[in-house]
Amino acid sequence: MSLSVWFQQRKELQPYALGGAVALIGCLAYLGILNNGFVNWDDDLYIYENRLILSLGPDSLVQFFTGFHAGNWHPVAWLSHALDYALWGLNPFGHHLTSLILHGLNTALIVVLMTRLIQAAGRQMPHREFFSGDEVLTAASVTGLFFGLHPIHVESVAWASERKDLLYAFFYQLSVLCYIRHVSIGGRAGEYSEAVPRLSKGFGVASLVFFALSLMSKPMALTLPAVLLILDWYPLGRFDGKASPHRIVIEKVPYILLSAVSAILTLAAQRTAHYVISLQSMPLSDRVLFSLYGLTAYVGKILWPDPLRPFYPTPAEASFHAIKFLLPAVIVSVLAIAAVIQAGKQKVWLALGLFYCITLFPVLGIVKAGLQIIADRYAYLASVGPFLAAGLCVALLLRYGRLHKRKTAGMLLVIVAVLSCLLAFVTVQQVRIWKDGISFWSSILEQGTTGRVSANRQELQLFSGALTQADAWMVTSHHNRAKAYAAAGQYPEAEQDLNIAVAMGNAIAGYPNEINLFYRGYVFLKASRLAEAERDFSRALTLKQDYAEAYYLRGVARMNGGNTLESIEDLTRAVAVSSSPPYNYYHDRGLAFARIGRHDSAVADYTEALRLNPASKRTYLSRARSYYNLNLFQQARDDLKKVQALP
Repeated sequence: MSLSVWFQQRKELQPYALGGAVALIGCLAYLGILNNGFVNWDDDLYIYENRLILSLGPDSLVQFFTGFHAGNWHPVAWLSHALDYALWGLNPFGHHLTSLILHGLNTALIVVLMTRLIQAAGRQMPHREFFSGDEVLTAASVTGLFFGLHPIHVESVAWASERKDLLYAFFYQLSVLCYIRHVSIGGRAGEYSEAVPRLSKGFGVASLVFFALSLMSKPMALTLPAVLLILDWYPLGRFDGKASPHRIVIEKVPYILLSAVSAILTLAAQRTAHYVISLQSMPLSDRVLFSLYGLTAYVGKILWPDPLRPFYPTPAEASFHAIKFLLPAVIVSVLAIAAVIQAGKQKVWLALGLFYCITLFPVLGIVKAGLQIIADRYAYLASVGPFLAAGLCVALLLRYGRLHKRKTAGMLLVIVAVLSCLLAFVTVQQVRIWKDGISFWSSILEQGTTGRVSANRQELQLFSGALTQADAWMVTSHHNRAKAYAAAGQYPEAEQDLNIAVAMGNAIAGYPNEINLFYRGYVFLKASRLAEAERDFSRALTLKQDYAEAYYLRGVARMNGGNTLESIEDLTRAVAVSSSPPYNYYHDRGLAFARIGRHDSAVADYTEALRLNPASKRTYLSRARSYYNLNLFQQARDDLKKVQALP
């Protein structure tokens, strides 16, 4: 028996094989991310400056699950980054490889899940007159192909710190697949019994476990209970007298409880970072208009993915009088009415529309967190709705050709192939934007994106003054590109960007320009331009009197310039105003004390530094020198032995 014949006979394997093939094609378009580095837009908070992921020990695991970080609670995402760090350290290749694999798995699961759902829809049709087996696989494969290749997903895949999107979608799909098995007889979606066998109960438990993992990856997963009810209605058809409606709703209670816990934790986490925008700052009427705009904007980005941007700012206000907001409201209303009218004959379009709207609902802005009106990453799972609509249209045309003896397959193959190539081309170009911080922020500055986000997306506040939100966002973009230039040792380019940022920041009332002055001072310090560095740190401190980092670096600049006593004053002030001074504050003050011969004070500071960072070789060496100068030779030898013992 040939392999092709055997494969045709093993129909249960076909979705998995096609899913793997489609996933491979999708991953090829994203291969460029393996050459990318990290981007200084949350990658610092999540990965390369995140001490939380440095260990997989019990203490770290407790922190993953019990604490908030960067205004979020998603312990599975932290665990994922910690595993990558354990395997790869801070080599970006390994982190991006994990993201690429997850995107491939999600693409394969899309094909498998869509096959199951389309088959279930076919079993609800009278006389089972629906798609043929090949047409079902075609619809599922086209859905997965467009999902895997589309550039709207570049942000989720190429942005290392957006790993949470990939994880939540992965576990979300597994939860749905297990749910379908749970409510089905012998795994045949669309055929049910009130009697639930032991194996089926196992799939039910697995569905809940995967749902919990999805929620702990990203709280957008809280839409699953509503999505399962939609699937129960169509295509699973459980409300058509084959199962008790009361039982169908009651069995969602565990899912709803998990969603509620996730929602409470998420709101609490975002309030700690001041992400949530109050109704006083943004009224409900504006939020509704922004939500309607978002529903149409994502479809627009899917149909015409140009331009795709990392940040789409929320306008200062919204009005039905503006065509930008009136038109989406009209479109959504018309489509909703049409879908409801047709629901009696064709449930599929209403089901797809509900899935799309519900999966987007948490990020449409009714509960507003952040300044973006939309974000490409939010469409990662919701885009399955439009992609499935495209896949079903291809299958319908194939079915039309089969029933009417028309040769449509060749034409459709060409169309799908051309569209796939176009999507892949745009994806490859979009991936290059995320190569590193310099290319990322340069792209944003070239696009002239309007709006504003803070240097690390932490300070969520709007500004008013001589310049606009667009200018404020450009200030931040210049600042962040300067940080990327400085990290690459390109200090003249960093200084140029910071000069622009400082000048523009001065023209915006209320803008926290101390961050630009501070970082320009840092660049001057790295270039050994000590007087200019001290000047900028002092200017930053006039704007923010409790700026611990500015006191610290001004102290370092003064110490390097020979002003040791003033350096000690600054370093002492840095320790005093910092809520949790890092070890280097104490270490460097110890160096300053040692310079003026106060070795007893130096030893005290070195000891505190080692309490905070027991693995610091340089601190042991510094303390050994001070011990030696205090004639404490044994203690000095002990410290030198510890240096030799450290890796």
